[in-house]
Amino acid sequence: MGLAHRYRIVDGKIHNSRCEINVAEHCNLSCRGCSHASPVVPNYFADPDELHDSLSFLARRYHSRQVRLVGGEPLLHPDLLSLVDAVRSSGVTDKVAIVTNGLLLSRMAPAAWDAVDEVEISLYPGRSPKQAQYEEIQALAHRHRVELFPTRVSQFRESYSERANEDPDLVERIFSSCKIAHQWRCHTVAHGLFFRCPQSYFLPKLLTNTYVDPHVDGIQIDGTESFGERLLAYLNSPVPMAACTHCLGTAGRLMSHVQIRRSEFRTAQDRPAEEMISVRQLHSRLAASGRTPLSSAPARLRRATAKLRRRSPTPHE
Repeated sequence: MGLAHRYRIVDGKIHNSRCEINVAEHCNLSCRGCSHASPVVPNYFADPDELHDSLSFLARRYHSRQVRLVGGEPLLHPDLLSLVDAVRSSGVTDKVAIVTNGLLLSRMAPAAWDAVDEVEISLYPGRSPKQAQYEEIQALAHRHRVELFPTRVSQFRESYSERANEDPDLVERIFSSCKIAHQWRCHTVAHGLFFRCPQSYFLPKLLTNTYVDPHVDGIQIDGTESFGERLLAYLNSPVPMAACTHCLGTAGRLMSHVQIRRSEFRTAQDRPAEEMISVRQLHSRLAASGRTPLSSAPARLRRATAKLRRRSPTPHE
């Protein structure tokens, strides 16, 4: 765990447990805590041919136990089967999983059920399949021999701030304690580029007033001999990414799951990082990642946290 834990290299390939493809970046829900900013990003569908080319080059130097087709809502993609075929034929993974809110799952084509290995369902309060629909989903999974993994999600953590974090020490600590980057290792492939985490792909694209290059944190996937070495150096770098100046990693305050108007999504994130961080969570993650926790939180972080505890009825740790 943490930055000291290096990647396993087998037969010249970097091995990881998961890699994500955002096959449809928009969504049929508008979750207040969406870390992929799906309520406000433009409609986008991944191209199967482009994806196959990228993953085929990547497979020469990288292997993931599982590739997860995520979003947004992946079942909005009009040609999901071609995407699954593109992933499978690239040789980059052992298993293909779909990660969905489940509301469209009973309509997924039989051929797509046959093509995937796993389906993960995030069950949100008030926005989940009804009982009869869920039983139909269970029957479909059983019939097509697909493993089904339902998870009830009632809370999110704050994931990013619209305002840049101007404290380099806090940026570094958020990065070094981030489970997404260092423990879960949710690598992301998009537009022929490899990203260390989903936020390093989504935030520079969303926050155009901060980032001139929307792909500033990505590394180009190519077939050169040096690609494997460059990829490993990128993954093992202890330096925070550009997106980390706005990202809260896994140290954000907890909040109850709610749906929000799309027009209100970014306004809800327009607060300083100090107001959106859980000091307890940050200290816990620093300790778990092998880092010494802050002996005392920065003064404005302590003040913001105390103020939130006085006024907020929602969970914040």
